[in-house]
Amino acid sequence: MSLICPNISVISQYTTQINNDVFKTMKRYLPGPYTFILNSNNYVQKFFKNNKEEIGVRIPKNEILDSLHEFLEAPLISTSLNTDGGALKVFVDPDEIEQNFQHQVDLLIDGGLGKDEESTILDCIGDEIEVIREGKGTIE
Repeated sequence: MSLICPNISVISQYTTQINNDVFKTMKRYLPGPYTFILNSNNYVQKFFKNNKEEIGVRIPKNEILDSLHEFLEAPLISTSLNTDGGALKVFVDPDEIEQNFQHQVDLLIDGGLGKDEESTILDCIGDEIEVIREGKGTIE
């Protein structure tokens, strides 16, 4: 699970203090196809009613999300779109998403045909930033 936020200042409301190196890296790569794993704060743990000490945060480049953030006072919660069959399938066609999930969600927004591209995941929990998954976002 991750939070999709409009900017880094909103991210900081849901995490413990972000160290300077991580902050600079976030400023360099965001918005973009990156997920940063950070230490969550007590609010996140209470809100989600679990002891999860880490949270993924994202600021993607996406016009639909940018428009939604203009009206929302909180980040969006995001997770992978999986079927009950256990096999991981990537859904990129809005018609297929509607066919499979229309009775499981409150709202679907058709943003057109998506791309089968994963975000690059950066683990920022330890002393150094670690690349967990290389995806669409390039790392220098």
